[in-house]
Amino acid sequence: MADVVKNALDPDDIPKWVSSFWNNLNYGNVIAGINDDDCAVVKIGKEIFVISVDYLNANPIAFELGIGSFKDLGRIMVAANLSDLCGSGAKPVSFLAGVMFKKPSKFSDFTDFMKGVKYELKKHKVPLVGGDTKLGNSNSFFGVAVGVKERKTKLFLKNGAMPGDNIWVSGNLGSVGASIVGLRSKTMPKKWNEWAKKKIVNPILPLKVSRSIAKKHLANSGTDISDGLGADLFSLCKSSNVGAIIEVEKIPIHSNLIKIASKQKMQPWYFPFTVGGDFQFLITANSRKDKELLKIGLIKIGVITKNKNCYILYNGEKREMPKIGHRDSRSKNFSQEMMLMLANLKKNK
Repeated sequence: MADVVKNALDPDDIPKWVSSFWNNLNYGNVIAGINDDDCAVVKIGKEIFVISVDYLNANPIAFELGIGSFKDLGRIMVAANLSDLCGSGAKPVSFLAGVMFKKPSKFSDFTDFMKGVKYELKKHKVPLVGGDTKLGNSNSFFGVAVGVKERKTKLFLKNGAMPGDNIWVSGNLGSVGASIVGLRSKTMPKKWNEWAKKKIVNPILPLKVSRSIAKKHLANSGTDISDGLGADLFSLCKSSNVGAIIEVEKIPIHSNLIKIASKQKMQPWYFPFTVGGDFQFLITANSRKDKELLKIGLIKIGVITKNKNCYILYNGEKREMPKIGHRDSRSKNFSQEMMLMLANLKKNK
């Protein structure tokens, strides 16, 4: 049994292994490969393509909480992939969908899922150009989002952060994590629950903001926040060989998050360090770009450092930054994982 645990597959460790496995191969047209960014960035002729592949979680929180449909899952699957492009400044140009339903399944489940895919892609004017369908032992959904670097724009990849850069986020963080906890507790009022359900099943992507930053050459690096602020910022810092300091009181959060945090007797800033799902992104930028980024609507929360450690500032005290975030290897459902992470943050306060 000890050997099974010791050698258990952890998807979060795979990129590091694959990167090492392929490190002897050097292709001149690869701008960003494994571990350089969440997307692959490849030059073909004069064009630079940005490509992302992302699976939908095996047990989506919308189904776990009984609040979602297959149409909702189709929308979320698309949004999760486009979010990676959003975190790089690329323009989405096409999409492929991989769909496996368990045996047996209703044809209507498939069509509902694809209606969600179509709805979300149409909203962003991105065509579906292909994919694959299968029947298997369980449901499995993934997407491939293809983007391009527009002419006269500057991508912001994970490996471009510079010491002295300020750290900015595109919007409120922690709302989906707070929604999971609130809906699970069944203690919040109806209006709050309606907000929480909408946060989980109605993805809103700041693609226009992302492309505005790229067009104005405002950012040095960036990433979407899909696994939690700490986990994704730490990954960016490792790719860029830098460190960071975050002022937790400056992290933007919704007033409804504060309500559930108070009810749970937890600090509101805990929630952004748990899971993603808000479809926001972070960037790092030279301080000379501060005024322009403020005009666009971004929120400054910290600074990149030459020291490779990552910290938070809370009540004037510097502490090690929580690097938790969602991990498939925990073998827990989203609700259980949320409560585990929050308990650890509270314990180590």
